Amino acid sequence: MPHPTPFDRVYLDAESRQELTLETHRIDIARGGCTGAVLWNPGKDHEIKDLGSPNFVCVESGVISPSKSLSPAQEHEIEITYRVQPPGLVV
Repeated sequence: MPHPTPFDRVYLDAESRQELTLETHRIDIARGGCTGAVLWNPGKDHEIKDLGSPNFVCVESGVISPSKSLSPAQEHEIEITYRVQPPGLVV
């Protein structure tokens, strides 16, 4: 697989469920408490020392916009669930 071109995409109001389908498996991502998602890959010319291969897509979830300011002792919870399965399996 060739190294992907570096990319960094920010989705401020992403769906609460996302699915990445690859040749060998499917990744289902379910989120609660946040609406933001970031997909990125540094490409082949990166400085991440512990990264064995840049052939990946990183999917991060979080509170992006509107931002959330918390007072001392105030809390905000997010929940992220990842499920990996063969691409043809429906759960």
